[in-house]
Amino acid sequence: MAQQTINVGAAPNDGTGTPLRTAFQYTNSNFSELYTAVGPSGNNIVVPGSATITGDLTVDTSTLKVDSANNRVGVRTATPRSPFALDVLGNVALGDSTTTSGVRLKIDGAGTAGNVPTILFASAGVSKAFFGLSGAFLGDTSTDALIGTDASGAGIRFFTSDTGVEVARFNSTGNLAFANTKGIDFSATASGSGTMTSELLNDYEEGTWAIGIAFGGASTGITYVQNTGKYTKVGRLVTVFGAIDLSSKGSSTGNAAITGLPFAVGGASSDYSAASLHLVNITFADFPMGFGNPTTTTIPLQEVTNAGVRTNLTDADFANNSSMIFSLTYSV
Repeated sequence: MAQQTINVGAAPNDGTGTPLRTAFQYTNSNFSELYTAVGPSGNNIVVPGSATITGDLTVDTSTLKVDSANNRVGVRTATPRSPFALDVLGNVALGDSTTTSGVRLKIDGAGTAGNVPTILFASAGVSKAFFGLSGAFLGDTSTDALIGTDASGAGIRFFTSDTGVEVARFNSTGNLAFANTKGIDFSATASGSGTMTSELLNDYEEGTWAIGIAFGGASTGITYVQNTGKYTKVGRLVTVFGAIDLSSKGSSTGNAAITGLPFAVGGASSDYSAASLHLVNITFADFPMGFGNPTTTTIPLQEVTNAGVRTNLTDADFANNSSMIFSLTYSV
């Protein structure tokens, strides 16, 4: 019902005002509408159409607080500290830019430094600031957890504190990437009978590497028909394999070694590992062998006789058309 306004006339008893009985009918109607809106207990307010509130909005002290001066909204707090935009849209399907089905929850930022989308899991009573373009969090150094992004297109990033220390991210290509020294922790699984030193899988990599041959540490004049190998690295364990064919063994002399491993072999005595070799046009007596040399990127090549005498292979054991197939698994 539209508001009923009583016409009081231009002057007392001039005959232009609303009759007294009609005026009280208007009054009763207006109060009845207010009573219906507020309710018998005075706890319910129904406002037809739109409503504009200029100033703060407080619902039950801290159930809901709108801080109009700072453009902040708080739930279960009377003093909201961080500005944010909360946009809940009905009828939006996942991956659909139209408004036809489903429900979407959107946390939106202004796209500028200090105002990018961030979800913060905070301890009570601690002031927070937003994640900025520089990759650092402003404010205190508590150990709360955050999920955030930035305007550089780096993907969705995960933090265990608001000091800017990233632990993982879903990058722009959709892959889950871990920060250095971080990874998948298997510490909840049962350990074997050995002495466990780590249960963290923190690296995976695969690719190619350029295989080299050196004699006495040099490779003067050596040329190849092929010398590309492949490798896979899982945690600290590296597996390399490949084939190498010479077109010239060059002029360098001395002990023979495969060079160019993609990662240096670990430096502990337990990091020694044996290579598997298949040799063509390379002389040896009686058994060829190679090993990952600790702290280096080389596989020295040797021979051992049936009597157990070990010597190094040298340039004299190679020809211009020597070739080999090999593999090695070693620890870094």
